[in-house]
Amino acid sequence: MLAEKIQAVLLVKGDFLDSIDYGGAELSQWFRSERERFRRIVMVLASEVLAEMTRYGRAPEREIDLIGEIILGLEPEREESYRVLIEAYGRNGNFQAVSRVHVALTEMLQREFGTEPRPQTVATLRRILASA
Repeated sequence: MLAEKIQAVLLVKGDFLDSIDYGGAELSQWFRSERERFRRIVMVLASEVLAEMTRYGRAPEREIDLIGEIILGLEPEREESYRVLIEAYGRNGNFQAVSRVHVALTEMLQREFGTEPRPQTVATLRRILASA
């Protein structure tokens, strides 16, 4: 079952019908709402997959990387996606990747919003690095 879920996430190559955005205001609104729904479904599935595959700390790093590229590609400004990746890499014992994702998150938040990571993300990072 996990293998099928991983394959489902890896099938995502972009946003829902991302090359189509014409047909009037009503159709554009429908596209926006369906794309948002699609991203939520992918994010929930990817989060579940990352948690399950790294539960015992032996997940293939390349699969974590690929799933990370997908979720950050869909919503590059979503802090929760970075936090999910930080947790997955931490469970897998890849603390270099944890630091890399944290730096990318911090830079994105500063550049896009002029803010720092949320307390929940900082607490997650501290917990992971304390176990290193």
